[in-house]
Amino acid sequence: MAGDGRSRPSKGAIAALVIVSIAIPAGLLALILVNDDSSSPSGSVTSTTVGNPIDERKAKVGTPAPPFELPDIDSVVWID
Repeated sequence: MAGDGRSRPSKGAIAALVIVSIAIPAGLLALILVNDDSSSPSGSVTSTTVGNPIDERKAKVGTPAPPFELPDIDSVVWID
């Protein structure tokens, strides 16, 4: 900036920019929170759970990890 003939913004202009940059997101957040209907139960939600929701192939706390199998480049599964 030095030597290019431009003047620096005033303290008032900087303060206005900071206030606006904080006020806009705060106003949007307030608008979202006021119009949020997450506390009311939705009648359109249906349960799609079929069968056992626990995947037996995944590791569980306190148990040994299951034997994970990864294919190599030729799609051959190697088990050590």
